[in-house]
Amino acid sequence: MSKTVILCCLLLTLGSAQWLERQVVIGDTLGGIRPVPDGGVVVNPVSGNVYIQSEPTQIFNPVTKEKLRAIDVPGSVVFCPASGKGYIFDDYGSDSVLIVDAAADTVIGTAVFPHNATAFAYNPMQNRLYVGTSIRDTVYVFDPAGDTILYGVDVGASPRALLWDSAWNRLYVGTTADSARLAVVDCSADTLVADLPVGVRYMQAVALSTASHKLYVAGRQETFLVVVSTDSLKVVGTTPGLELSELLALVYNPVTDRLACLVTDSLCVIDCRADTIRTKAIRTFSSVAVNTTSGSTYLGRSDPTEVEEMDTSDNFVGAVDIPTVPTHSIVTLTFWPGSNELYGVTSPGDLAFIVDSSTDTLAGMISYANYSPRQMVHNPAANKLYLPCPGHDELLVIDSTFGTPKHILGGAYNSDAQTVLDPVLNRLYVADDDELRVIDCNTDSLVQVHHMHGINSAVPVMVPYLNKLYVFSGTGLGDSVYVYDCFRDTLFSVLYLTGAVPSAVYDPRSNRVFFTGGAAPLCALDPVTDSIVKTFDLVGGSADGLMVLNVDLGRLYYVVRYPEVLLTIDVLTDSVISSEDLPSNGRKAAMFLNRRLGKLYLCRSTQTLVFDCALGAVVDTVNAGFRYSGLMDDRNDKLYLNHGAVVDCRHDSVVAQLEVISPRSMAWDAIDNRVFQATTSRLYVYRDGPYGIEEQRIGNLGLVLAVLGNPARAFLRLRLEIPRGQTGALTVYDAAGRRVHSSSGLRTSSFAIDLRSMAAGIYFVRLKAGASEATAKVVVQR
Repeated sequence: MSKTVILCCLLLTLGSAQWLERQVVIGDTLGGIRPVPDGGVVVNPVSGNVYIQSEPTQIFNPVTKEKLRAIDVPGSVVFCPASGKGYIFDDYGSDSVLIVDAAADTVIGTAVFPHNATAFAYNPMQNRLYVGTSIRDTVYVFDPAGDTILYGVDVGASPRALLWDSAWNRLYVGTTADSARLAVVDCSADTLVADLPVGVRYMQAVALSTASHKLYVAGRQETFLVVVSTDSLKVVGTTPGLELSELLALVYNPVTDRLACLVTDSLCVIDCRADTIRTKAIRTFSSVAVNTTSGSTYLGRSDPTEVEEMDTSDNFVGAVDIPTVPTHSIVTLTFWPGSNELYGVTSPGDLAFIVDSSTDTLAGMISYANYSPRQMVHNPAANKLYLPCPGHDELLVIDSTFGTPKHILGGAYNSDAQTVLDPVLNRLYVADDDELRVIDCNTDSLVQVHHMHGINSAVPVMVPYLNKLYVFSGTGLGDSVYVYDCFRDTLFSVLYLTGAVPSAVYDPRSNRVFFTGGAAPLCALDPVTDSIVKTFDLVGGSADGLMVLNVDLGRLYYVVRYPEVLLTIDVLTDSVISSEDLPSNGRKAAMFLNRRLGKLYLCRSTQTLVFDCALGAVVDTVNAGFRYSGLMDDRNDKLYLNHGAVVDCRHDSVVAQLEVISPRSMAWDAIDNRVFQATTSRLYVYRDGPYGIEEQRIGNLGLVLAVLGNPARAFLRLRLEIPRGQTGALTVYDAAGRRVHSSSGLRTSSFAIDLRSMAAGIYFVRLKAGASEATAKVVVQR
């Protein structure tokens, strides 16, 4: 077999697992905590890890104080330790239930119920799980050993609350219907043994007193609790009046034989022996839990955010402060006797916390803030990633070691914030709604905030020749165009347009900024005079026009709508040289250019059209599309699209399906040849396995020294490619052979040299690495 055949076989057999290098939790997040209705905290009795019933379901280790993972299905969690399994029931209407390996805390399968589940109770005596659904008047008996439904018990109305009684091996069923009845199921035979008229409509909670042998039933439309004797299965009384329409929790304390009844603005304590009520506090409590070992009661509150403790005599004896925003509420509390710890969650603070009940002190906090970065840029100067996070006043910085991210504070970012890297000053500009933030990448700090009135969905364009940044408004009225002088740190409005500008690009050959919308479908702006110097008379709407510039050919590709047409424009002659009609089956979401192959990729939601720039025609279609983010890696000829699809641009086919389903942002690291994909929870780091082999072979052929923009004026911009494992030395000489600049320790990167102190004329640039050397001639003009 030839070497060529062996290599082809190798490329075809490489899968996505060979691409993935690592996963990194970004921004101390796993997707945020959005509590589901009636959500709480559940402890896995097998592993000891804690589950937060939220969207998504979150898991953390209370010993190491580390987040373990997020499970996409939001819902109620129930564990059946006898079978070593747990179940996550979707709270948003799905009839599919996730099966969890309780020892490993991983999803191992699914089970299906006739309808979405709304109530649960586990019977450890027989290892049975009882499940009520939202539609049928049935309680289903589920066998965790085989993950199957054994049969159903008709209870006469839709179950809302289930409670298992270990003394009698019974199941009490509260219903949502206007039936005023309580169903009782004998679990030994799984048969309905009683249907009690309790006079409570639309039951919302039941609580069991094991010491007094009583069951307390709460209805949404009543102002009292009905008391049922579990011995005789008869109603034996009611409690005094309560505002049960605002009931938050009904929790039994087995040590004191009392109930803690929590309503919106007060806490009531019910003595189960006499069925009397005492109002203990009128405060903004939001959650309650009972220490089943000591008998203390814990109450979560807001303003301030703290956990108050009430002893067995119902006296408040202390409070544990939870460091977060004072107005955040503690939405759930759970006590776990196995560790003698209290677990809680705040909202909207996205914080899980642990209280040591033996000392009543805060034992740890876990942040779940949902950063969800929608933009990401790699800075080769320091080999760092920068990610602005919508809804938060932080910009995350992750270095090449992937350690704990830095947090740069400076005002909340919006979802449309756009980043522009300035390699000359080593700065990052973040253009946002009404604001431009300037980040110093040397110190990773915010140095300037400039206000831009009327800018929405900002569209920034950098002009390296003048080191100016133009900011257009992508939506809204968009009547102002701002320019930022990067050297002087000044921002001012330079133009007033009649509409928004959805896209803009800078052409270094003609030294103009082309933008869509505004005064006409397509305009050209002179950055020297800050004025529009050309307006193109084009047919077709431009409200969502897309543009891509091919610098090598001097071509501007522009998609207009109504009808959908791809126009090819010669930017040196300002003429439309070709027009390609496109299929009218969906808005174009993005365009990507592969410079090496001369191909343009026009992406829709599920398909991508391939346009050959030399032929001037659409030549192929790829069954993969663009949704949230995409990336063209034209060094390896790969296009990364949504749902994890990787397109080989040489053959225009999908060659890999990566783990990430919907990345929110992407970036490419030219230094280490990595691709980064960020979701709401993690940073996925990929290496291009198949072309990584070829990349090493190309790198051994010698250096690459490319001059970007010749003649040069204020700055000389270079592209350096240096073989892995080596560093380069760069020297600049004038025409007389005198050395005017030198740099060492260089690696593959974009590089800039300040020429403002040098006279106009001819200069020579030499790059050396090992035994290799590359030179280039540069003309400096003034």
